Amino acid sequence: MFSTGKGMVKKILFRSSFLNGLSRPKYEFCLSPAQLSWLCRAISETRSANRQPGCIVEVGVARGMTTTFLLKHMEIEEDSRRYYCLDTFGGFTAEDVDYEVTVRDKRRRDYGGFAYNDLSAFKKNLIKNGFKNGIAIKADVGRFDFSVLAPIDVMLVDVDLYRPTLCALRDSYPFLNSRAFVMVDDVVAGSIYDGAGEAYHEFIKSENLPCIMLGKNAGLIINGSDPAAETNSVLAHS
Repeated sequence: MFSTGKGMVKKILFRSSFLNGLSRPKYEFCLSPAQLSWLCRAISETRSANRQPGCIVEVGVARGMTTTFLLKHMEIEEDSRRYYCLDTFGGFTAEDVDYEVTVRDKRRRDYGGFAYNDLSAFKKNLIKNGFKNGIAIKADVGRFDFSVLAPIDVMLVDVDLYRPTLCALRDSYPFLNSRAFVMVDDVVAGSIYDGAGEAYHEFIKSENLPCIMLGKNAGLIINGSDPAAETNSVLAHS
């Protein structure tokens, strides 16, 4: 009886033009399908490519939607590597926002997001989802010592602003594994978060690395192979 009633409620929610918003399928990830697919492939490849197992790092986790997606991928593949979640768990730092305002001529009022986050709640959600290899660390990436995580197999940098993006790339680069993949999100121009793109382009220029774009807003760094071949491979799948 209960099952029948529950099914009726679902039927009403799904078919009603007024209530459909509660049940219709939605894409709730900030990253594109191509980005998520690329990250899954990078995680799978590095598992067997490196002689010394490394870790997965996500810099800037927000609610943890991407975290959950990628940890589920690892769970299915029985991949027990550590997945580090680095975040301030309190929004953008005052120093990072000040840089955007005073140096990059941005509006301070645009950077009040993500203050809702909380380390304790994030950790509890990882546990509730059954992910034992997810490790949340509260930190300002601009002052974080990436050597404690070395070697790094895959890293997603999604911190939006110039200073934390540049610091994440610069300070983690020496600790990438022999085969490693890095993705920087929001590599775009003309948005409130275009600091990430400026930092990405500045960093790859300083290291004489190729600019590899996946789709319209993801900048990549690939360690351990022929850059030209990697660029062509990404373009073929973007």
